[in-house]
Amino acid sequence: MNPIKIYPTSFVLLALFVLPPMVTHAQDDCYKSFKYALSTAGYHANAFDVVDAGNNQFFVVGTTGDSTGGRNILVTKITGTGTVLWSQMYGGLGNEFVRKASPTSNGGLLIAGSTTSPGSSKSDMLCMAINPAGFIRWVRRFSFNSPNGDVAMDIMETSGNLHAVTGITNVSSVNADVVVMRLDKGGNLIWSRQFDSGNEDNGIGIAEKGNNLVVSGSIQQQAGKTESFVMEISKANASVLNVVKLGTLTNNIGSPYIFKDNVNGGFWINSHLTNGNQQNKMRQAVLRLDEDFNINASYQLTIPEEVSNSYSGFRSMPDGGFITCSGMEANSSGFIFRVSKEGTPVFSKKLKGGNDRKLTRLELIGDKIVSVGSDKRGGLDAMFVIAFDSNGVIDEPCQTDTADLTVENITVISADFKWAKTGSESPTNITTDFSKKNKDVSLTVLCALKCDVPAVNADFEVADTVCVNTPVTIVNKTSGGTTFFWNFGIEGGSGTTNIFTSSDSMPLPFTYKVPGIYNLMLTVDKGLPTEQSLTKILHIVAPPAARLLPDTSFCMGDSLLLKTSFFAGNIAWSNTGTDSFILITRPGKYWIEANYYGCTVGDSVNVIQHALPVVSLGNDTTICVAGILLNAQNDQSSYLWQDGTVSQTYNVTNSGLYTVRVTDANGCSAKDSIKVTMYSQLAWQIGGGATICAGGKTQLTANGSNIKSYSWLPVVSLSDPLSNTPTASPLDSTTYVCTVTADNGCKGIDSIRINVKPVPYVIAPQDMVVCAGTKVSLPTTATAGVTFNWSPKNYLTHNAGGGTFTIPDTTITYRVHVTDANGCSASDSVTIEVNPSPKLLAATLDTLICAGAEARLAATAASPNTTFTWSPANTLSDASGANPVAKPATTTMYFVEALNEYGCTAKDSVTVAVRSKAVFSLDPQTAATCPGKTITLTAGGGDVYEWLPASTLVAAGTTAIASPVENTTYRVVIKDTSCSITDTLSATIAASAKMYTKASKTNDIDCILPTASLKAEGGISYQWFPAASLNNAAIANPVASPQQSTKYYVKVTAAGGCYSYDSVTVNVYKSVENGYQLPTAFTPNDDGNNDCFGVRKWGTLTSLDFSIFNRQGKLIFHTKNPSDCWDGTMNGTKQLTGSYIYVIKAQVPCGQITRTGSVVLIR
Repeated sequence: MNPIKIYPTSFVLLALFVLPPMVTHAQDDCYKSFKYALSTAGYHANAFDVVDAGNNQFFVVGTTGDSTGGRNILVTKITGTGTVLWSQMYGGLGNEFVRKASPTSNGGLLIAGSTTSPGSSKSDMLCMAINPAGFIRWVRRFSFNSPNGDVAMDIMETSGNLHAVTGITNVSSVNADVVVMRLDKGGNLIWSRQFDSGNEDNGIGIAEKGNNLVVSGSIQQQAGKTESFVMEISKANASVLNVVKLGTLTNNIGSPYIFKDNVNGGFWINSHLTNGNQQNKMRQAVLRLDEDFNINASYQLTIPEEVSNSYSGFRSMPDGGFITCSGMEANSSGFIFRVSKEGTPVFSKKLKGGNDRKLTRLELIGDKIVSVGSDKRGGLDAMFVIAFDSNGVIDEPCQTDTADLTVENITVISADFKWAKTGSESPTNITTDFSKKNKDVSLTVLCALKCDVPAVNADFEVADTVCVNTPVTIVNKTSGGTTFFWNFGIEGGSGTTNIFTSSDSMPLPFTYKVPGIYNLMLTVDKGLPTEQSLTKILHIVAPPAARLLPDTSFCMGDSLLLKTSFFAGNIAWSNTGTDSFILITRPGKYWIEANYYGCTVGDSVNVIQHALPVVSLGNDTTICVAGILLNAQNDQSSYLWQDGTVSQTYNVTNSGLYTVRVTDANGCSAKDSIKVTMYSQLAWQIGGGATICAGGKTQLTANGSNIKSYSWLPVVSLSDPLSNTPTASPLDSTTYVCTVTADNGCKGIDSIRINVKPVPYVIAPQDMVVCAGTKVSLPTTATAGVTFNWSPKNYLTHNAGGGTFTIPDTTITYRVHVTDANGCSASDSVTIEVNPSPKLLAATLDTLICAGAEARLAATAASPNTTFTWSPANTLSDASGANPVAKPATTTMYFVEALNEYGCTAKDSVTVAVRSKAVFSLDPQTAATCPGKTITLTAGGGDVYEWLPASTLVAAGTTAIASPVENTTYRVVIKDTSCSITDTLSATIAASAKMYTKASKTNDIDCILPTASLKAEGGISYQWFPAASLNNAAIANPVASPQQSTKYYVKVTAAGGCYSYDSVTVNVYKSVENGYQLPTAFTPNDDGNNDCFGVRKWGTLTSLDFSIFNRQGKLIFHTKNPSDCWDGTMNGTKQLTGSYIYVIKAQVPCGQITRTGSVVLIR
């Protein structure tokens, strides 16, 4: 929000002319419908709003130019029949623009818009009020000091003749805030609020809702999407009560003006609907909202051309529908529509003629629709005004075309919304000088239809009886007349009336001073051919005499009927009653006034109200024992109980309702009743007794049905003595007493005891200081029989018991917690401050020297002022220095101890190895290897190794991998670089001949052959795998019985230990279709070859049914024995050569098999 500068609030009125109607073509004609053009010579004139002025009159509000090049506000007042009453201009040296106008309750006008200073394009808010005659009541110019200016978009009069304004403060080129202001009767600022969503926010319209204001506006996001909002705020302080955002899925909805819907309830929203890709193409969107801003209806108004004017007029209609007007992008004549409550077009008018006509607003004036805008005439804009019948009837010569209006329901999405921030800066009320400007306004009647001229008919209304000295009022009801003459039926100078005659169309009220009968005569168009007269008799009566009323009284709660004996006439009581009686319910002074034909007479009476006796038997009660005495109080009164007893007191012995009526000395009575219920003692129980440790707490309980309240004593150690589950924290063993009250009022008392046990003790060791790495004992003293728990457990040797050990390396505090057999506990702590050790480091690594050599040792420590001691000292140059020289004869471990300034010590060691004369080795020195295999040679005793020959060696330091293809001698040259010793060793490796290995099988496996024999060759030992389906995996020729096809591998080992591998696959065919074949012919000639036809080669059969038939179907052979076959005979007789039919059914390992076919017997 921009900061607001404060200026003096004195504001010089825009200097304006206040002249008689300045209309070049003024007229007094009466038109039923008309189209006008109002222009100012040499300048544009545009109408932006039309406002109902009351009395069938309206204001046309717009702008026009002047000789300084600025713009000024132009207001014209016209009657509903087309008579221009006056036209006036308001302005200063800058530019004034109108955004919205609205009526005031006294027939005046409010205007909202903007004004600029001379030579500046930055605008300020303009708000002004004029009276019905065009005189300015007040004008205000408000500035929020925004870099891009401010504008008032709408203004209205609210209840109490105050005012509300909404508008825009343009805080930057891409951001604006909504402004709402509250003004008093004189236009002075009461409060101002700004609302910001972080986008371009515009306050557009404003309406009233009881004690609140409703503001409508738009939110234009920087991405180009425009949505509308409706906001309800408090009139008192502008606090936000409700904000709803309105938008569509694909279009922009903006410029929403809000109107109160007095027919349907709620509000109307009139807005623009644009496509996001065509911002200059607009349609009209109309929404109807309920009081809570829920959408009841949403319409889109579409005409053949896209509307692109930034103003669209709207007015709700008495039938619940609405009327609206609109202009077009260019070359428009203007459109006016009326839509029903149900959303269907009633009429749609396209005005004829016009050049680039824009209709901006419309209003319902009497029974006419009046719409205003602008019309291009001779290169300049002129104010355009059209008025016609609200049913859409426009008679000649103001004919119109029918427009093709479409009213569609559209989807508008409503969502809750919250402002990013709000502000309460007050705007500046800027003082500005304005000059007076006179300008003629020319009226051009584009078309008009005159009113029907009625015949003269003299008529007037007057009371037939009037009291003397009472003003007599006459209402002229004459139609068609032009002149009037009144004769009041008396002679001049008689003193009977204050006037005698009159020529006014509506004479002022007059009085008769003497009772009597008078003739009152009206003459219309006297002396003209249309002259008519009418006489009425007037009775003037004397005033009546007064009649008095006596003072009286009544009892409180009663009523009193006051009657008057006044004469018949118009009666008025002080309580607004008009009958001859009134019903009194309050004390006080009452007066009556009777009007007798204008004369009045009255009286008054004092009415006293006596207080009723105060009768109180008390609240309905419940008692747990029999017997209660009721007292009606109020001594010296009479009493009547429910059973007829008349005593002041009543003894109750049973449950029931008891009532007494008491009547006092004034005769005023009152009664009371009490319900008495007697109950037996309630049943309940108390719990929660416990043993606790000193300083502890426990929960008490009290339970029972229908318990209303609880009260515990003593209360000093309880969390809530009125709870049924208080927490008790006694210092010593305590007995608690609980009193309960049931719903029926009965009480009960019980107690419970809480025993408090003492807390054990524990004493930890005193705080101490140790060196890092020191083992510390932690003995404790505690109550006997307790259990221990230490924390933290870092560095502790164990956690339980009263004594433990720790070796901390940093300062630490231990807490020991003990618990006794009652569960009571205590704790103590000990802090061990740990001083650092020297952090000794023997900087010399373990080292190796040759015999007779020396080695320099070194020690370092992190602590300053550290001393060192080395041992053994006999082979050291300085046993107390940090860098002694060692010369041992044999390998020696030297120890060094460091002592720092805290008295803490540390030890380390370093080993000096003395190297003896090297002993070289090579292994193996003789060996054999299998073809394709390698052998590893390993040497030792030296630092550097050189292997020969390199062609069949892969050497790496002490090892070499040999791959000889023939018998080979390998050599290694070994060097001891530390002590400069070199030697050569050799190894002889014999290479074995290449092996021959072969694996084979006898057959694959099927339903006939369930096994296969395997065979391996080329070695002395064999190992087959997988072994699970072999009868023996360690022989050369195992039998294989796999269930599925399997590849068998065999490892064949030769006599020298060399080995190789081979493999063979045994396929398994388990389908009955793969075997069990039969020959197609056989020759039973006893030559031993194919002499018998059968199934002997089918393998194992668990069942068989084998039959052979000749071609005639005769069975000639049958068997169930798999070993039987047909030898070509039947009962020993050889059968003829030819084809025979066989049928075989057999159960084989693979399943059931059936074979049918023919076999040829050949001899």
